[in-house]
Amino acid sequence: MFVTGKLSKDKKHTEAANKKLSEDLAAEEDKANHLNKLKQKLEASLDEMEENVEREKKHRADVEKAKRKAESDLKAAQETVDDLEGKRKETEDNLRR
Repeated sequence: MFVTGKLSKDKKHTEAANKKLSEDLAAEEDKANHLNKLKQKLEASLDEMEENVEREKKHRADVEKAKRKAESDLKAAQETVDDLEGKRKETEDNLRR
């Protein structure tokens, strides 16, 4: 009977340990699932931010291109104005003579 009692006690202890391990496993699986969902959300956010960065880079490049064009157009217009002012002055000098 001593062996039967010990076996019964060992069986209860093993069952309790199995139950605890099963509960621990379920808790760890829940944590893993939560972390995987969080990881997916973070990866989606990262992808969105990377797309925004690329859009901003393109926009900045477009703005810089437009700025250079405007500066070039301004320089050309200023040269034209300078040429016209020189011709006007030359014409005024010729009219005075």
